[in-house]
Amino acid sequence: MISFFHRDKKNCVAICYNNSNGMLSKQQKIILVAAGVFVIIVVAVGLLFREKTAEEKSAAQKNSQPRTSNLQPPASNLQPAYSPEVPKDAKPTEPTQTIKLDANPENKQGIFQIEATANGYSPASIVVKSGDIVTLKFTSKGGDYDFHSPAYGTYISAKDGETKEVSFKPTTVGTFLIQCRDACPPDKKITGQLIVIP
Repeated sequence: MISFFHRDKKNCVAICYNNSNGMLSKQQKIILVAAGVFVIIVVAVGLLFREKTAEEKSAAQKNSQPRTSNLQPPASNLQPAYSPEVPKDAKPTEPTQTIKLDANPENKQGIFQIEATANGYSPASIVVKSGDIVTLKFTSKGGDYDFHSPAYGTYISAKDGETKEVSFKPTTVGTFLIQCRDACPPDKKITGQLIVIP
């Protein structure tokens, strides 16, 4: 005899194989079917509740996320991340500090200060020579801001009053877009240019 739940040998409460032929009684079949239906209902209700919860979370995230449509300039004003064009009158920006790297006067590192506020970057353009190592000291004032050059993959993020720095060596001549990416002023995207001259 195989029993899963029972009070005694005569009165079976749940599934019991007490018949010699191994068949379930009518009462046992009803209990088994009822238990199966109960399990199916519990699973179905759980899945419906889970889908509803996922939909509610999705709706809540949409409502809590800032609107990004106002952050993008109109399509006609979109600036490319890179242009091979260099303004004819472009002259190198004077770095706050220049470090000679070796005896060759051509190998140098320029350190440039750039500040971000709700009004934009200052200076809005930096002109550097191809092959020089550029170090940007980036300061946020009046809020948390960031600096991103998509073409160079350069990214800096700073909290209000904080200064961070990043160094890179531009070798491609042209005009590169710099912009805020994740920490922009409300309803505004600030942009600037990194111009690399020969």
